[in-house]
Amino acid sequence: MHSTDTAVSSRFCHYQAMLTKRICIYTKDIQRITGRSERYARQLLENIRREYGKPTGGLVTVQEFCRYTKIQQQEVEIFIEKE
Repeated sequence: MHSTDTAVSSRFCHYQAMLTKRICIYTKDIQRITGRSERYARQLLENIRREYGKPTGGLVTVQEFCRYTKIQQQEVEIFIEKE
């Protein structure tokens, strides 16, 4: 394999890994991260939506969740990638 083939392959794997990550966080993710109930997770999502001016039922990003809860994004991604 040539060095250019390796570089292209490496870049492809990097982009593929980026595409498999989710942008949005859901109730089940929050339950896994916090160990709390579904009701707590739904309430937390609503609080985040309110904080960021999103409509009821609007999607919450992992980044917004992390900013709101002050949890490092790398730690959160570990939990949501285990699916």
